[in-house]
Amino acid sequence: MPKTLRDAVPSDKKNTPVKAPKKPGKSADKKGDKKALKRAEAEAKALRKAEKHAKRQAKLDALVVPGKFIKARKSKVHGLGVFAVAPIAEGQHLIEYIGERISWKEALRRHPHDPAQPNHTFYFSLDNGDCIDANVGGNDARWINHSCAPNCEADEQHGRVFIKALRNITKGEELFYNYGLIIDDKYTKKLKAEYACWCGAPKCRGTMLAPKK
Repeated sequence: MPKTLRDAVPSDKKNTPVKAPKKPGKSADKKGDKKALKRAEAEAKALRKAEKHAKRQAKLDALVVPGKFIKARKSKVHGLGVFAVAPIAEGQHLIEYIGERISWKEALRRHPHDPAQPNHTFYFSLDNGDCIDANVGGNDARWINHSCAPNCEADEQHGRVFIKALRNITKGEELFYNYGLIIDDKYTKKLKAEYACWCGAPKCRGTMLAPKK
């Protein structure tokens, strides 16, 4: 039987001092402060970026007044077309080309929209390599026909596409823009005919394919 409490403690535990927990030093405090500062700076940067994006999108939204200038109806050129229902001034943005944004890989997988018309699609190529598929969630912009002498143009701003008047357009005129289609294959008569243009312009190329550089 142990004589004292000390004698009851195993020999390897005798006289072992109890260590007090270490207090965080100045270096640890500085590291924590730096991390917090970096996190705060990153959050502030993200907030500024979001605010800038929101302002830019609001500015782009204001470019178009929906339904004010145009309306889709049957065209003498091809299928449906889009026509001016009021005088349009040069530079006026008329409609945004909208739809589902997809990669070209996905666009090729979906092609063709209509097996009976394999060369007729509602794809619009974007500068970043993706495209807009107006067959999904599109609006009347997809019905604007091609012309070799267009009165409108496609204007891409920050990944969004707007159709803009190149000149003053009178009420009743059909709207056109140059599709500028580019295909890697050699331009043969057969290929050009598959993308035939019926715009009727005095200098019509006879095809919607853009001249190769």
